[in-house]
Amino acid sequence: MKRTLVADPLLETLKAATGFEPVGEPAGNTTLGRGTFDGKPLHIALVENRMASGSIGSAEVSRLAPLFQIVARERSPLVLFLDSAGAKVSEGLKALGAFRRVYREALAAALSGAPIAAVLGRNTFGGSSMLAHLAGERLFSPGTQLAMSGPSIIAASAGMNVLDEMFRAMADASISAASRAKASPANGVWQPGAAIDGWLRQSLAPREGILKAFHRRHGAWDNGSRRIARPSPGRR
Repeated sequence: MKRTLVADPLLETLKAATGFEPVGEPAGNTTLGRGTFDGKPLHIALVENRMASGSIGSAEVSRLAPLFQIVARERSPLVLFLDSAGAKVSEGLKALGAFRRVYREALAAALSGAPIAAVLGRNTFGGSSMLAHLAGERLFSPGTQLAMSGPSIIAASAGMNVLDEMFRAMADASISAASRAKASPANGVWQPGAAIDGWLRQSLAPREGILKAFHRRHGAWDNGSRRIARPSPGRR
């Protein structure tokens, strides 16, 4: 089911700051494009919530995965806009397999040292939250919610009603933009009408020591015995 999209003020600010120009036709919920910032070219990928049941499926991955491959190879800057409840549940296991592919390529891009910044819309759940956390910096809309599971699933697992005032207060204290900004200096909250040039400049600065920082942040370095590496082409 298609949704009626309302222009996201932060997305429009991003487009204006980068001179966003779409490349090719949209694929499902995803639109790829190019832009420039401080006179330098950059890639831009928009994942919008155009359809119910999630935003990332096989069509979206067919565009996103090759883009992450290019970013990894070139170590070129990338800005992601994510407004998504995660994988398209309507596609079942096909969507989960597709997301596995795109996450592998996104992880390789992050580990390449390419500057990746994430701008977040209203919903950033499931796989979208995983992509967002590969970015060095994240910029939230004031109403953004970021979590592995959406509020309805969290409420159901806790035996609560998502509309209960107590649950809403708990969600606001844990997955809202304000609470996430307090949890990490890499999270910032955009204020309507504000420019994002300074944030873009900081977010897209060259990333030094990315492997050490990534392993330290995710706890994936265990006395040198565990390493995150891009799987070989034969391992799908």
